[in-house]
Amino acid sequence: MALSESERNRYQRQMIFPGWGEEAQQRVKNAKVFVAGAGGLGSPLSM
Repeated sequence: MALSESERNRYQRQMIFPGWGEEAQQRVKNAKVFVAGAGGLGSPLSM
């Protein structure tokens, strides 16, 4: 799944770094994260 035009516009400033491009941004987009023990105040922050 390629990045949409709006995603390219949103992330363009970080994709200009050396070694970071659309391929790396795509890997981040497809990544999954597990957050445990965030508590009542940390739960909204993890979103």
